[in-house]
Amino acid sequence: MRTVKYNLPTHSPYYGFMLNGDKTFDIRTRKPYRQLMVGDYVKFWEQDPKTLEMTQSWFVGEVTYVMKTRDINFWPFLIDDLEKVDLIVFSVRVVEQS
Repeated sequence: MRTVKYNLPTHSPYYGFMLNGDKTFDIRTRKPYRQLMVGDYVKFWEQDPKTLEMTQSWFVGEVTYVMKTRDINFWPFLIDDLEKVDLIVFSVRVVEQS
């Protein structure tokens, strides 16, 4: 049994791109997702971008890679900007869907 660590609203059409495998990553502000690690399971819910209402469509993705912009130590001219933004980029593999 998979334990889902986070439930993430995802706007259409990005939800569809992720579900069919064309988009294998996601980018979020890091603060609420600080503890996200490789091997975690995340449930993505389709969200209408106009009404912000959730549809009943969802899929579970297994996190396969995590990069936190705060931890990037190359491109020294970008470091100040990256620390201000504080993003997390992670790749996922779809393992279950509604």
